[in-house]
This record gives sequence, C-alpha cells and structure tokens, in this order.
Amino acid sequence: MSHRKLLLWDLDETLVSTDGAGERSFERAAKTAFGVDVSLSEIDYSGRTDSFIGTLVQRYCGVPEDDGKLEQFLADFLHFLSEELPRGNPCILPGVEQLTSMVLDSSEFAQGLLTGNLAAGAEMKLRYFGLWERFSFGAFADDAREREHLGPIALERAAVLHETNFSSDRTIVIGDTVHDVACARAFGACSLAVASGKSTVNQLLAAGADCAVKSLEDDMAQDFIGI
Repeated sequence: MSHRKLLLWDLDETLVSTDGAGERSFERAAKTAFGVDVSLSEIDYSGRTDSFIGTLVQRYCGVPEDDGKLEQFLADFLHFLSEELPRGNPCILPGVEQLTSMVLDSSEFAQGLLTGNLAAGAEMKLRYFGLWERFSFGAFADDAREREHLGPIALERAAVLHETNFSSDRTIVIGDTVHDVACARAFGACSLAVASGKSTVNQLLAAGADCAVKSLEDDMAQDFIGI
C-alpha cells in the first residue's frame, strides 16, 4: 500500500470554467441528434456525468430513450464543444495552476482526474488550457453513468499506473458540487470542496465535505491537502 496521497480532481468549475461552452454544445447537439431546437437552461448539469446529462436532455426533448440516438448526441456534443470552447471567456480558476504544480513536483502525491466529462471532452478542455499533461490518469463519464461509481475505477487506474495500491482514506476528491462530495463518501475518500460553482461553502459542508473553501487560493486548501 502506498504512503502517498492521491488527489482526484473534478474538472468543470473546479479546475477551469468554460463559460458555458458545454451548455451551448449540448443545445446544438440536441438539435442535430434529436431534432429539437430548445433551450436547456432549466436542466441542472452541475456534478453530473455527460452520459447522465445526455439522458436528461433526451427526456427533456421527449425523445424515447431506446431509440439509439444517445451515442450520436454525445458524438455531436464533442464536435460542437471543439467549436464552442474558444468562445466567451474560458479561464483557469484561481489557485489551480499553483496547486497542481506543487502536487506534481512532490514525491508525496499522485494526482488524476475524477470527472463527469467524457474522456475526449476532458482532454479537449485541459489541452486548451495547457493542463492536460498534469494528470496521468482519470475516471470519466465513459466509465460510468453515475459519478458515485467512478471512485473505485480511479483507484484501480492509479494502482496500475503507479504499480502500488492507494488507500481510500489517503485519497482526496476535489470538486465544486454536492455530487463530488457524495462521490468521495461513496468509496471512503476525503472531500475537499471548493465553492467556485453554484454551491456555497455552507451547502458543501452540509453535504458532508471534510473541508470547504471559497477558492483553491485559500491557505486552508493547501493545509487540508498537506502540501
């Protein structure tokens, strides 16, 4: 069993903000795959996997779930994401570059992704911001529809890559939603929640986060990680 700590990062509104690129891409994909031109602003995407969101959109558009169009919807979504990503004001969130660099340079830590993005979407976003190479493995929406199932997959991939097992109680899931907190609790990991999305610090603590901060620039985040 490794003595190293394992950090598992959420992506959207934790590492980066794409300024609505995902939402715009989902709306465009709904039109091409489902034939429905509709605003999806009423759907809460926060903390959901892309595959789960696809099903929500399918239902919202009144499209039968067994019609085989979900795969096309997700493929169209990725295509449109490549077009939408440069638009608006996408940015790396405060504290991310410094913290991920510190972790990467330390022999006491390993870090990867635990995200609701499809793997191709995660790579697209993080390459755009120059962050992709900081994460050597991940668990993605391709692996499980429910975020709560991704933790053990991430642990297994970390073990294969680093040739040692990581204990869940020395694993920290970093995310911005109550779903990230629930995901951590589901496999016995610690939860560092950052109120950089729609959830407040109090809401994240009420959901069971072990630590919640307003920004990853907060000294409390570094103290909790132990770096």
